[in-house]
Amino acid sequence: MLSGRGGARCQSRADRLDLDPLGGEGIVSLERVYADPYTRAELGASGLVEVTRNLWPVNCQTCGGALGEDSPALVVFDRPEQVEASLHHSQCCPPQWTRLRQPFRPISPSHFGGLIAVATGEDGATVEPVLLVNPSRERVRIVQGEHGHWIAAGAYEWESRGLVRVEETGWFSSAAVADAHAWYTEGTLTIDLGEMTWVFRDLANESDKLHRALVELGRVTLGITTAIDPEQMGGQQALVRAISAADVFFGAVPLTLEEVPPEFTAGQGMPDDFDALFPPGREAIELPVTPWAGPSYDPATGTFQLGLGPDGPMRQALNTPGVGVHSGLLVGPPECGKTNALRITYIEALYADVFYPLLADPLARNGHGQAIGSKLPEEMFTDTWDGTVQFLEALAHMVDYRARTGGFTNPTKEAPGVLLFLEDADKVFTDARLADLAFHSVTVGESAGVGIIATAEKIDLECFSGRRDLILALGRKSLQAFSEKALAQFQVYRSRG
Repeated sequence: MLSGRGGARCQSRADRLDLDPLGGEGIVSLERVYADPYTRAELGASGLVEVTRNLWPVNCQTCGGALGEDSPALVVFDRPEQVEASLHHSQCCPPQWTRLRQPFRPISPSHFGGLIAVATGEDGATVEPVLLVNPSRERVRIVQGEHGHWIAAGAYEWESRGLVRVEETGWFSSAAVADAHAWYTEGTLTIDLGEMTWVFRDLANESDKLHRALVELGRVTLGITTAIDPEQMGGQQALVRAISAADVFFGAVPLTLEEVPPEFTAGQGMPDDFDALFPPGREAIELPVTPWAGPSYDPATGTFQLGLGPDGPMRQALNTPGVGVHSGLLVGPPECGKTNALRITYIEALYADVFYPLLADPLARNGHGQAIGSKLPEEMFTDTWDGTVQFLEALAHMVDYRARTGGFTNPTKEAPGVLLFLEDADKVFTDARLADLAFHSVTVGESAGVGIIATAEKIDLECFSGRRDLILALGRKSLQAFSEKALAQFQVYRSRG
């Protein structure tokens, strides 16, 4: 998990990053975010700070629901036309860096804008009307800078519409913003940017200075930034923070003072016609979903292809030749992909023809009885608690027998490795006796060709009968952490010896 404020320090693979790059007290875009190991490695500590300070946890970009107080998942969609980082519920879309097509209908990012009366001139008597807008709080396009470091493109996309970066102008720019229109009539200011519309009423009564400035100047200055959320900080403080970080682009929107504006909905978002936004031809340049190509287990290495990563095939080990069978731990929140990874691994073990894989779904809540389990003989599958206990007991007896006999470090068709694929281990191993049986099977069982590959939603000690050694034994050779919280927790257990 990534967390905190201030600078950045590295503690382990689960880096703890402090994120308050602009130095403002109590204001930070993301306090915590889940990021997978590949994303952390690709962005680096500085890149994570840069990207996360331009993201604001408002709505999940998968389901559209409020992100709330839970830490969001950082998801990077790496496409030929652009690379975009976004925030999601971890159960909606697990943290990842992917080049596959976005598997869901895109949600319009939320935006917020605030009208600020900025005092200018030495005596502060002059007022500049400024609309400060964050156009996309949960998404930001990222690009590689000249030294290969990832940076947030943010408001750079608005350059094509005539906005100029603040460091080139000092404060404001008189350059007109393309495709932007503004009206000020009867104390109501309406600004239409195409994607967004803002309506501010009763300005003449609220601020005489602002009213006079709008009429006399005949313009509104537009400031676009993704590094500040005007909803969190009102007034000039937000503007000063954006300017101090050179993270705001300015342009001028001329006012129409006499005409009545069209009817707009204040703060409207992106249009609902997503087919118009993403035409069919766009799919042709994206990587297609690759169907399963069949068994890929290689007995020479003991590995199989689990999936595709940004750098090509990802291989996972079932055993190490000459050493023995691997156990494994898949841990993460609900709906993050644990069961899918377990099924893929089970199928590879089944088709390798040198393993005897057992499958246990003790709570019968993962659908195995209607999928893989329905195709297996009853001696290889159970979706009951009692059947799971019997599997664990049989495994422990098998380990004792094989340990005395020897010769099981290399699985073969005649002497196969035995793997128990166990769902909901954090529920099963609250039983101390079952935790003891599992620890014996995992530790002594490696050279006896016996192992357990288990899923768990969390790896708190109370879920494993206080057995930190069992957690470490399961994940020592093969750990798939589907959340930064789980990875950090495992690393803490491992650092304690």
